[in-house]
Amino acid sequence: MRIPKYIKGFGFKYPVTQKKNYRCLGMINHRYGKIVLEKSVFHEKKESSLLHEILHMVNCESNARMDEEQVDKIATGLYQVLKDNNLLK
Repeated sequence: MRIPKYIKGFGFKYPVTQKKNYRCLGMINHRYGKIVLEKSVFHEKKESSLLHEILHMVNCESNARMDEEQVDKIATGLYQVLKDNNLLK
């Protein structure tokens, strides 16, 4: 999948930026409505990180109350299914 310039969801538009030497692989800032990804990692890791941050958006906006471990497990599983079935182009 290509890394988009922004993600739309729940009536909001979240810009997606990539920064080198960022403090983690990815982060969503709900207050300012933006997503940041680590630029220096390989493409598949960026895809996986973006999916993880999208799940944080869904979790927050839907008040699903998943903790970090739950978000991570779902993101990892969903990414693997999408990748294994060639659904990421």
